[in-house]
Amino acid sequence: MPFLNSWNGATVVLADGGGRQEETTALGVPSVTIRQSTERAVVVDESFRVLVGSEPARIVAEAAKRLRGEGKQWWRPYLWDGKAAMQIVDTLAKELA
Repeated sequence: MPFLNSWNGATVVLADGGGRQEETTALGVPSVTIRQSTERAVVVDESFRVLVGSEPARIVAEAAKRLRGEGKQWWRPYLWDGKAAMQIVDTLAKELA
């Protein structure tokens, strides 16, 4: 949790992928993902993550854009409403009743 809290309020996070893409999206913090591909396409397609590969010039350019407040703007991906647990409980209660 302390590591996650360190991103809260950050201007930009450079990440190699994994859960950091989802965590920064949930926090509303722009992220530059330093990978060729991602298994979490929703955070690139439906949010303000950017997938840059491993070319240093592109990483620096994209990070600089976010530091200037440029680039894709933040929005919460579809269905990221924070209600998943309640929806799962409701569905299980109906199915198991």
